[in-house]
Amino acid sequence: MRLLFVSTTFPFPPRDGVELPLAFYMEHLAREHEISFALLASPENTDEVGRATVLPPWLSRVVIVPVTLRSTTSRYWKEFTFQQPSFFPYEMSPRTIVGLFRDAQYDVIWHSPVGVRSFSRLYQKYVDPRVRCFLGGYDVIHSLYFEQGMLILRGREKLGLNKLSRLVRSFGIALMERRYLREFNLIQVHSWREQVRLRHLFTGISSPPVIVAPNGLKEELFKLSYISARGQANILFITHCDPGRERQVRWFLHRVWPVIFRARPSARLHLVGSPAQGSFLSELQGAHGIILRGFVEPYAQAFTAMTVAVLPLWQTVGHINRIIDSMAAGVPLVGNYAALSTIRGFQNGIQGIAARSAQEFAHSIITLLDNPRRCREISQKARELVMAEYQWEHSLRVVSEALQKFSTKN
Repeated sequence: MRLLFVSTTFPFPPRDGVELPLAFYMEHLAREHEISFALLASPENTDEVGRATVLPPWLSRVVIVPVTLRSTTSRYWKEFTFQQPSFFPYEMSPRTIVGLFRDAQYDVIWHSPVGVRSFSRLYQKYVDPRVRCFLGGYDVIHSLYFEQGMLILRGREKLGLNKLSRLVRSFGIALMERRYLREFNLIQVHSWREQVRLRHLFTGISSPPVIVAPNGLKEELFKLSYISARGQANILFITHCDPGRERQVRWFLHRVWPVIFRARPSARLHLVGSPAQGSFLSELQGAHGIILRGFVEPYAQAFTAMTVAVLPLWQTVGHINRIIDSMAAGVPLVGNYAALSTIRGFQNGIQGIAARSAQEFAHSIITLLDNPRRCREISQKARELVMAEYQWEHSLRVVSEALQKFSTKN
């Protein structure tokens, strides 16, 4: 089978949780199929063209497709008039598509992100209408927008007009999402909650098949040994401290950490991830018991000698790598109830602790710091769960079997 992957980034080597699955599926599907790649290159992402100069040996072909970004006014007008969402920003010439792909026939076009659908519409219209369309790693966008807006109204996120506007826009996007997703022959999502959301979205109408294939474990994390001893009190918080995304850090620092530090003055909170700036950096540097580690390389070292991991995150959309990483590393996790509910098979108190308030967060963390035996039990159960549910080979098998149904064009 001939597969054409289409994206706006070249995922080699993969830099984040978006590029990682794209790179994995391309490389492993190349064992049995012919893989090509189309990079949609606008003047704004010329760096990606530079990345595409060193190619994996199994990649049959890379095509640079010149595109332009629609103006902001044009994009939002199309969304306001329910033509298409603003995250379909690309324009390209039909003549360009025909010239680049006239002699290249494919069985399946793999889309990531959904906005590159603009490319395959032209391909189907001018080159080959029989090609099948696969949407990889999709997060239900109207749910994401609605959730972000509600977090602002509840005071959980920093006030911003962009995110607040998403709450209003989410209703129109749901109508358009219901329409454009039906253009795909197969949709892959990362979690069971996304599958349920799509089932609700398509209520009363026919819909394409939806498969669940989450990202797999980072093997280097599972190789770590978890050691918990009474008196050890290292708390890991992998997060973002950069402007605009520090709200969850402030919430934890102001409402949870003081309670923990008063009860356990020997405790240390390790902040890992994008560093703070300006006044927030000064605030963190002046706080008691906080260690600013920034980005940690190799990543597995961030989990070494940690007693407990915390994740005060209210997100319920998509695949949350930080949850899976902590469980794979065997570090007992205390997280927000909403975020942990995205993990299939998760049982509160067994594979981790789900907290609904600042008081529950603080109490749960202090209890674990004082109970090494409980920590070890949670560590073992968490690893068993993610080993059963988050294996790359399992996800590859699910995707391969679904794609095999498209081996013959209609």
